[in-house]
Amino acid sequence: MGYLTRDPLSLDQLVAQVASPQCGGTCVFLGTVRNGPEEHGVHAIEYSAYEQMVEAEFGRLLADAATRWPEARIAVRHRLGTIPVGEASIAVATAAPHRAQAFDACRFVIEEVKRRIPVWKKELRVDGSEVWVDPSGRPTFRLMPDAVRDTLARPLASVRLSVTDRCNLRCRYCMPEDEYVWLPRASILTFEEIERLVRVFAGLGVHKVRLTGGEPLLRHDLPTLVGLIARNPQIDDLAMTTNGLLLAPQATALAAAGLGRVTVSLDTLRPERMLAFAKSARHADVLAGIAAAREAGFAQLKINAVVIRGFNDDELGDLLEVGRARGAEVRFIEYMDVGGATRWSRDQVVSQREMLETLGRRYGAIEPVAGDGGAPAERFRLSDGTTFGIIASVTAPFCRTCDRSRITADGTWFLCLYAARGLDLREPLRRDASDAELAALVRETWQRRTERGAEERLGVAQRGALYRIDSLRADPHREMHTRGG
Repeated sequence: MGYLTRDPLSLDQLVAQVASPQCGGTCVFLGTVRNGPEEHGVHAIEYSAYEQMVEAEFGRLLADAATRWPEARIAVRHRLGTIPVGEASIAVATAAPHRAQAFDACRFVIEEVKRRIPVWKKELRVDGSEVWVDPSGRPTFRLMPDAVRDTLARPLASVRLSVTDRCNLRCRYCMPEDEYVWLPRASILTFEEIERLVRVFAGLGVHKVRLTGGEPLLRHDLPTLVGLIARNPQIDDLAMTTNGLLLAPQATALAAAGLGRVTVSLDTLRPERMLAFAKSARHADVLAGIAAAREAGFAQLKINAVVIRGFNDDELGDLLEVGRARGAEVRFIEYMDVGGATRWSRDQVVSQREMLETLGRRYGAIEPVAGDGGAPAERFRLSDGTTFGIIASVTAPFCRTCDRSRITADGTWFLCLYAARGLDLREPLRRDASDAELAALVRETWQRRTERGAEERLGVAQRGALYRIDSLRADPHREMHTRGG
């Protein structure tokens, strides 16, 4: 019997399932949909999930419980669909030889369900609005009836703009090969074309823009583009992701132009590892770029580290310490099988759970931090207040709340990092389509959006690299460095 159901929950059935003459103690839990003061007029909650993934994680969760309480019997059901106030969404029943064991096992299951089970819920409110809430209970985004949304009610809110497909590193998880097919220079969007696209997207609800590459600082005179985008009052979050090699001499100009946030990639603290992994001996330049970003006074500074088993999974604590010392929040990223990751394999992925266990052995208790559920990272706090994030795109995808899309340097719009095809926006731009025509094209495309790439990849048996080398060379738009991370 599966753990998910669309039928009303019955505690009697679960209790009967766990009952045994050897078990003298029983504990039950029933979680119901409520409308308390902090729920702001909720009349129902719609629960949804990628069912294959959730069933598998429930199985692992109960296997973990069985190792802790081998004599306990445990049953759990989670209901999907629209559940009105007063009805149950989850039920747990445990039985064990002693009451204390049954209680501890039940509490363990409840807490682990909140932490590990990616069942998404959408609050349906009496004012007609809808609020998606992620599995940890954090509100993600509020949608009024006139919002531009896709088929899963995800808003058009965030765009990642690649300004170049060129890069000055050759990281194994993105550009491991020696030679690449580049986008024709004549196809690259001008600053004016990029600014116009931002204006069109902003008119449809986009308020977050992140500049990416390739390496965005290879684009000549990037502060000028930053200034063009920053002057748009509808853009309240303008950020950039960079490998940091060229950041030190440009940080001050970027901040002055209006760039608000910077994320620097730093996968290792050992120069020799960077040389072997990214084919660059410029580790000191990355550290200098981080220091310059702090001095420039950006509103937020983050450090990204892709964690790969056997490469840098022994540096998690050290990277966290570097971030703490430099005033930057570290985000650990599971190794993803996208774009140029032609050497990806499942055994190289260090899961969010493993990362938390590793950091927990060094720092002790770690607690989740409430925040912007629309962000890709789930945030955590150490006992001393230090915060960090983990992007678990491989083992716990966040597709159901993903509000971001990507525009390549030549104007191809991808609705998902895993998408096989994109929409050419350069062609209508250069044939003088009006802003209204562009907006209609974007709106209609987004409203048809169904993509859940990371969730769908999770269900692939014998999962390997997404593309072979010859496939990438046949279409450079499939490359991670072309789409922007």
